[in-house]
Amino acid sequence: MPKFHRHRAKYARPWRSISSAVWLIGLGILFLWGHWWPGILILVGLSLVLEAVWQGAAPQTFEENPEPPLAPPPAPAPAKPIVIAPASPPPAINGHRADLLPATCPNCGGPARASEVKWIGPQSAACGYCGSALPMKKS
Repeated sequence: MPKFHRHRAKYARPWRSISSAVWLIGLGILFLWGHWWPGILILVGLSLVLEAVWQGAAPQTFEENPEPPLAPPPAPAPAKPIVIAPASPPPAINGHRADLLPATCPNCGGPARASEVKWIGPQSAACGYCGSALPMKKS
């Protein structure tokens, strides 16, 4: 017997034969008459009604799912906690502290990037766009 979906009842031999015959005959009639759109809805309805009548008249032909339910998956192993190391200040580039630079120049509004500013001293720089001195952040 072929496998059906796990949550659906399996049908015994008589109902499957009758259901197949109804569909084949119904599709043949629809093919001959050419009324596909309303006809397919009528065929689906007829199939459902016949299944309900058959299930009420002979409930033994509808077997319940004999497969046992699946066991729950095993619990996952506890994960190791993630340890985040404290942040260290960025290293000085050529003796310059790039972390003390402001985000933008207060004079012209241009970005103050460590690679674009003109370093005047270890902790002082000039804007690469307007040349004004950049105020350094407190360390």
